[in-house]
Amino acid sequence: MNQEVLKQNPLLILETVHAYAINDLDVDKEIKDLINNNLDLLKQIDPQKGYSELKNIMNTPNPAKYIREFKEVFFAFIPGLEKTYGFEQNNPWHIYDVFEHTMHVIENTKDNAILRVAALFHDIGKPAVYTEETKTKEDGSTYKVGHFYGHNKRSAIYFEKFAKQMHIPEEEKNLISKLIVYHDFNLSTKPKKIQEYIDDLGVENIPLLFALKRADNLAQNLEKSKDTLAIIDETERIFNEYIANLPKKEEPHPVKKLNKWKR
Repeated sequence: MNQEVLKQNPLLILETVHAYAINDLDVDKEIKDLINNNLDLLKQIDPQKGYSELKNIMNTPNPAKYIREFKEVFFAFIPGLEKTYGFEQNNPWHIYDVFEHTMHVIENTKDNAILRVAALFHDIGKPAVYTEETKTKEDGSTYKVGHFYGHNKRSAIYFEKFAKQMHIPEEEKNLISKLIVYHDFNLSTKPKKIQEYIDDLGVENIPLLFALKRADNLAQNLEKSKDTLAIIDETERIFNEYIANLPKKEEPHPVKKLNKWKR
């Protein structure tokens, strides 16, 4: 591979990352340098093909390993992601910067592209909403605690802008956006609220929400988040019990299906 080949087929940049990731290969420095010196070519990629290749990468056994390895590619391809790199959270609930936390969340998920894209974007809005609170210790000294109020909604805005650029289908865009927003919700277990979540996400996507919430909390300070993890487990149990008791949808009788098309 050389610069002329990349110019003829810019999608090869993402395809190369995918090839490394699917085969769990060591990255060749010359190829990596070649790619990093031609990142402007990413702008020429057909958006739908680019997003499809991103999902292919997210479906590999360990995408976070290669997002780290080719971080410059992903920073150029996904607006806002670079700002998370090295962005310290300064909060006792977190032990990683925003980027590393995101990589650990991805590592805590199974190979489901929708779930992992949601994980990739779930905290991308944090640098934009960061605030600090000054607290005082018993000895009178002060220290700063970072907060990210509303980061879930800001992250969804980042994703929706990306989705528009990539021409992501509306249904898929809406699902991923809602997963991003809901990942930071304290989910109610009242039947009426459970039904609202089901109506909003679709009953088949409720497991994705809990998978994202669990992956997110596992990537935090476990001394702090272990109680939250127990709450997530219990909440999911209640959701599953509610879903199990939902009335079964009847399949239309074959004759009725035929009658639908009679004129």
